[in-house]
Amino acid sequence: MSESDNITRNLLGKLLRTEISIIRSYRAFLMLLPLHGSSKYQTGSPLLQRRLFGNGFGAMIDNAFEVETRPGSFLVL
Repeated sequence: MSESDNITRNLLGKLLRTEISIIRSYRAFLMLLPLHGSSKYQTGSPLLQRRLFGNGFGAMIDNAFEVETRPGSFLVL
């Protein structure tokens, strides 16, 4: 593997791991919001909501750290 390939791979890995950190923080923030009351939160698309609060979120987000098995952005897939 060439040096430029290694640099690209490392940069992509850092970018995708940053994305995962942001998603984990966003989910933690949403979990702290009150569920009752008259407020309705715009928290993202239905697809994102299923991923954030669906079964297996922890395993899915942990597996996303494996860049080799991840074809791209967590938000797009």
